[in-house]
Amino acid sequence: MSGKPYKQHLESLSYSPTTILTHIRTIKAAKKYNSPSQYLDRGISPATRNKELAILKSYYDYLVEVGKLTTNPLAKQKQSRTPKRLPEALSPSVIVNIIESIDGEDFASLRDRAILEVGVSIGSRLSDFDGMLIEHLDIEHRLLKVTGKGSKEAYQPLGGAALQALERYLPAREAIATCDYLFVNSDGGPLKSVGYIFRKHLNGIRPHVFTRHSMAVAMLNNGENIANIKTWLRHDNLATTSVYLKMTQESVLQGHKRFHPRG
Repeated sequence: MSGKPYKQHLESLSYSPTTILTHIRTIKAAKKYNSPSQYLDRGISPATRNKELAILKSYYDYLVEVGKLTTNPLAKQKQSRTPKRLPEALSPSVIVNIIESIDGEDFASLRDRAILEVGVSIGSRLSDFDGMLIEHLDIEHRLLKVTGKGSKEAYQPLGGAALQALERYLPAREAIATCDYLFVNSDGGPLKSVGYIFRKHLNGIRPHVFTRHSMAVAMLNNGENIANIKTWLRHDNLATTSVYLKMTQESVLQGHKRFHPRG
């Protein structure tokens, strides 16, 4: 079966281009094996196996739905148990040092710094930058309209540092822009992906750690309540956000052991 109809199916579910590409690549790789079960048992981590199992189950469910198969060959496959690990988080000083290391006045530096500042201000996923238009920016009210998972829209607050970076970037953008996207390439056209910009400056740190995990922990440590952080991160479930409480508790425990006179 051609991958084109399934790609269109994924697009109809409002999956991001990156997610769709991951699905298509996984399906193509699995087809090189004798069976999908053999592909999943090739010696990968439990987390990777679970991700690929979910992708393949969804694919075979689709084939059953459109009449290409009668049963899903992975219907009885269960998720692997994965060790519960707390997310990584960087200290605010590390975040600041990384951002402030981008101190040039050339277009790329102004744009890249604005992207990183906006990323930490809105708690971004990389996909949040897809389709981000200049009209989504409301400088007066310090807000940026973001379209996230499942095409859900939210107005995210912009902090002072993000606004300053944008105010330096926007005149440079205006001078060359040939499209309506907020962040453009050096020719003024659409910026295909911000992923490489994060990778260029983060030296191996995952963007998710930089913009979301680290900011959520810092906000908790500064006294913000978990319900507001849930809203800011655009989580559907408070349990997803609550992992950050465990991270702050771990920090307290380590600090107690190290600094308490009776620790």
